[in-house]
Amino acid sequence: MSAELISRTLALLARQQTELVLLDLGARNGVQDLAGLAPRVSARGFEPNPAEYDKLVSGDTDQARLMGIKPPPYKAIKYYPWAIGDRCGKTSFCVTPGPGACGILEPDVARLSEIRHLSQTYNKSFGEDIFGRFEKIDVELRTLDWLAAEEKIAHCDLLKIDVEGFEYEVLQGAKALLEHTGVVKVEICFIPFRHDQKVFSHVDLLLREQGFDLLGYDIVQQ
Repeated sequence: MSAELISRTLALLARQQTELVLLDLGARNGVQDLAGLAPRVSARGFEPNPAEYDKLVSGDTDQARLMGIKPPPYKAIKYYPWAIGDRCGKTSFCVTPGPGACGILEPDVARLSEIRHLSQTYNKSFGEDIFGRFEKIDVELRTLDWLAAEEKIAHCDLLKIDVEGFEYEVLQGAKALLEHTGVVKVEICFIPFRHDQKVFSHVDLLLREQGFDLLGYDIVQQ
């Protein structure tokens, strides 16, 4: 978005007293989306890994420390120490050696070890170094529909989901909120690398059933 378009959009939002709502599921290094419109954005980030959540609320995330990257100046921002899924209660959460690989679904380490990166080497393998020897902890699990009702979130302009294979379950627990959501930005795999993981085709069909169309995609190759 050009600087001129951002300026005009901010002016329009201000005149109409409009507040954009951003929900970031998997906000380990801080919320970053809608940066150009940050003064009119109310942002909420979710991170169930206790160590990474503590970094978020202190502002001392890995990206902030290594690269100086901090959240944009949002109108409001709040972080929650919960996992998001298709039910409320407690669930097991896999804390992996690679902090960005933690998630509810258990990694398929054998399959992940078959991955060969073009630009990076590992002591044993990608699977063993990043995902192996993971520890399971109990975390609180909530649904987005519960959150919307609890905190009176009437709509969501951008829903960003990066939850290491649990995306389908997140959307199952958000069907009421999805009726009032503008854009869903989701990281998804074409091949399952975690046990019981849903892949692109499952998520695409669920979103289409909720009235969404695929607007674009980026394929990341390692």
